[in-house]
Amino acid sequence: MKSAVLVHSFFSCLCSSACFTGQHGVKGRCLCLDTGVKIIHRGQIEKVELTPASPSCANVEMIVTLKDGAGRKCVNPESKFAQNMMKRLMMKRAHVMN
Repeated sequence: MKSAVLVHSFFSCLCSSACFTGQHGVKGRCLCLDTGVKIIHRGQIEKVELTPASPSCANVEMIVTLKDGAGRKCVNPESKFAQNMMKRLMMKRAHVMN
């Protein structure tokens, strides 16, 4: 009986500490650690991902996947290049929807 109470107490403490750190101990989960680059040559771009601000990350993030497996780059969403790219993407999306 004592061992059952002890095991129950242990798991209760473990669960409560896990819940506490889950709520307060985790920082935002932004994918971009800095503001990112201002421009990328259009010929190098394979895919563009736009992530809006959310409870886990307060920043709008634009992540560009480069061709030929060259990796991914964060683009500053406030740069003129990014603003123009977002306009083009929105126009493409509107054209496809119609």
